[in-house]
Amino acid sequence: MSYLHFVAFPLPGSEDQLNERLREVGEKLRSGYSPPAVVNNFRNSNVIQCVVGPSHIAFLFEDGKVCRVAFSVLTDRLDLSKNEISKVLLSSAASHHHSRLNLKGSGGAGGASGGGSGAAAPSGSASSSGASGSRSAARSRGRILRSTASRGRGSGVIMGSRPVVPAPYVPEELVSQAQVVLQGKSRNLIIRELQRTNLDVNLAVNNLLSRDDEDGEDVDDGQESYMPGDDLISLLDAGIHGDHPSVIIDADAMFSEDMFGYANLRNRTGSRGRSGDQDRDRDRDRDRESMFRVRERHYSGSRRWLESALRDSSSDLADAKKMSPLWLSEEPEYWPDKGVKFVHIVALYSELVALSSTGQLHQWKWSEPEPYKNTEQPGIHHPKTLSLGLGGERCLLLEARCVRATVVTESGRVATWLDDSLAPVAPKLEQPAQSFPEFQQDPVAALYVCSLYSCVRLQSGALYWWGVLPFSQRKKLWEKATSRAKKHKVSSHASEIVAGSQVCMRNSPMYHPGALAFTTAGGLPRVGQLLSAAWNLPDTCQFKILSEKKPDTADGSGAGSSSGSGSSTTKVASSSAESKSSDRTEMPPPPSPASSTCSEPAHSPLPHKRKHKASTSSLDAASERRDEEEWHLRDVVFVEDVKNIPVGRVIKVDGAYVAVRFGRESGPGEDPLAECRLLRRDELQPVRGSATPRLPDCLQRTPRRVCLPDGVQLLAMAIDSQGIHAVVKNGGQLSYMVYNIVTGRAEQDSPFPTYLQSFLGLDQRQVSLSISGENEVLTVLRDGNSTIYPLAKDCVESIRDPQWLDLPPVRALGLGVHPLKDAAANQKNQIGIVVLALEAQTLMSSILRGDVETVRQTLYSLENTCDTETGRATLSNILNERWDGNRNILHAAVSTCFPTSNKENESGGKMLRRFI
Repeated sequence: MSYLHFVAFPLPGSEDQLNERLREVGEKLRSGYSPPAVVNNFRNSNVIQCVVGPSHIAFLFEDGKVCRVAFSVLTDRLDLSKNEISKVLLSSAASHHHSRLNLKGSGGAGGASGGGSGAAAPSGSASSSGASGSRSAARSRGRILRSTASRGRGSGVIMGSRPVVPAPYVPEELVSQAQVVLQGKSRNLIIRELQRTNLDVNLAVNNLLSRDDEDGEDVDDGQESYMPGDDLISLLDAGIHGDHPSVIIDADAMFSEDMFGYANLRNRTGSRGRSGDQDRDRDRDRDRESMFRVRERHYSGSRRWLESALRDSSSDLADAKKMSPLWLSEEPEYWPDKGVKFVHIVALYSELVALSSTGQLHQWKWSEPEPYKNTEQPGIHHPKTLSLGLGGERCLLLEARCVRATVVTESGRVATWLDDSLAPVAPKLEQPAQSFPEFQQDPVAALYVCSLYSCVRLQSGALYWWGVLPFSQRKKLWEKATSRAKKHKVSSHASEIVAGSQVCMRNSPMYHPGALAFTTAGGLPRVGQLLSAAWNLPDTCQFKILSEKKPDTADGSGAGSSSGSGSSTTKVASSSAESKSSDRTEMPPPPSPASSTCSEPAHSPLPHKRKHKASTSSLDAASERRDEEEWHLRDVVFVEDVKNIPVGRVIKVDGAYVAVRFGRESGPGEDPLAECRLLRRDELQPVRGSATPRLPDCLQRTPRRVCLPDGVQLLAMAIDSQGIHAVVKNGGQLSYMVYNIVTGRAEQDSPFPTYLQSFLGLDQRQVSLSISGENEVLTVLRDGNSTIYPLAKDCVESIRDPQWLDLPPVRALGLGVHPLKDAAANQKNQIGIVVLALEAQTLMSSILRGDVETVRQTLYSLENTCDTETGRATLSNILNERWDGNRNILHAAVSTCFPTSNKENESGGKMLRRFI
């Protein structure tokens, strides 16, 4: 049996942040943990694999069943600020134990003018003119609102700038919780208050209850005469709280015990009463006593409300800190196919793929309620089966990451396909089942896949890879091509440039407008069409997003409805690229880029028709802007370029200068020099026939061997866009290495401080390395006991001494990176998700919890059953129980013991609490 735990935290983040979240899981194991309701459905099942998709978490059980559970991320329970100082409500509570509270009166318009008594001027002085007219409104509409300003930067901000949650997205369970307390309140009123408080139930309930109390007090006050000076109290005159600087309202400073009491007023007026007429002063004191008793009754309600708000908010934030930012559905969806046993599952961006025990592929799209079914051919369970040539094959290995999936068949053939989100470019990168001679003599033992390429490990230990080159290698190819072009002497071409010859610019961009590309940055795959020339790889360029479901009929671009129509999709995209760039072929690009951006410079010879083209309506223009994104070229893979290099004809040669006419030929009666451009001869090169400069090939189509150094033993490995990540055993030394996928050179070497045998544990084969993510990567290492080894590097890139997480062995691990589309520019825009299926142990967990009675009962039961077969098996399992750090039950018992008294006993020793 295994226990499920879910961890979520914002990215970008550090390795220590991941370790801290995992350490919190260990604390929950010791102190008690209330799992989500859906976990109760798996209590009697053993989870052997779990994967994280964009909207579901899928589980594979020991009995071969597969189910998925929908989830969503509650970002309000996470700190999305990019700096270490929290700027978000809940994380601010975690670091400062309270949040900044501000009182906002709805009777005024603006920050400091909301009522005479409620808001102070920017200087902090009380407003004394025109205050009486808004006394009642300001007092009866006071609400507690949290500010998003960080600690130490109080600036009198009255209301935070957090976006309001739309009413349809207010969770129903929060409304129900509020209705339990707010009997008789309308549903719409509760929803509006939840929106104002950013889904804080306790704060919304307090606001509505306090509003009712103050409304009742206003009715009582209406029966009394108006007392001048009621609204001369400034909320900000009380100053900043001494112990809690992030609380700008101090209830004790504002409403002291006898601030409005009769005793305080008698003390202040006593001396004046003794010096005057006694009878007249007594009458005046009686009047004042009556007046201030009314005020004391009125402001005591405000004081009680404010104290309750301060107390409740601190406790609410402490509780919110402990709440999980992951919402999980309570209804798991099981794979409905009966009689099918699955042995492996993988997650793509659009689908869940499962491998059955008979070697067949099965598909279940995340957005569909049912798995894929072929009505014409019931034996086909995946739409790519026939197009990949896997109809009569039995698949043995299956792996996938984000948008790329690869299978290895029993006959040694390999096939690769892409996710449906990349359907416009999939035909260029997919590979049907093929046999390679390298895999026939030496069978494939392990398969690894990332979003760019695939890698296999043969039984002999050799590594082969194929697919798209990583960015570092693509950059080197471009640098070589550029340097090779510069080596050609200008004089070799100067004599060939004569009147009537065809020429083009010597310096041209790497990719031209209309080129097709895709990106998986942030874990969100997209296909785009380049809108401006790309000159340098470190640049950012504008791309038009291509959608396979909504083809753009205006310019002829679009994608087929399925990836099977690959040729038509490519033709449509090519025609789109040609039509898109037809206006740009009249004049050549500038000799060199004017800046480091991809936008056309001011002196560019390209016609700026796109900029001057008037849109039919503002809605069309806004829609076009929504379809455009700016991508970093280091995250972009170009699949197809548009050969639209401008070619011109030489009209006249004058020494070092040449008159070139680009575009159409001059008509009869036109001056041939009217639309010519005067260029230097060394800026041009002749065009021979229809040949155009050849682009570097960034696609490795056949398996290529990775030449690793001799004597290296890989204990575990994984791949990503950087290369091969491996835990390497070299003699008696253990290191974390990163190898270049093309050259095989070690680009990173981080030695471990842990003793080798301690890391290998009970079974060396259980050492595994898991990586997930695109830009931001999650890396989790498990040792020979299948327990998590915390990875954190020091200043010299070595692995730091591990701080153990107190976690049992992990039987299944799921990693995922969830993009946040609505995150602000100054916020973290990704969420890392970790799913742990922890092994249930007999004795170790009780020792670490300090449960003496359970330990005694377990040992007593073993003593009575040690002679039976079941007892011996249980004893063997207990002796093999391990926690991280290769700690057995004796290590755990010693580390958990502590003195029960600081007094020495008669023998001079100390009384120790003992478990065994």
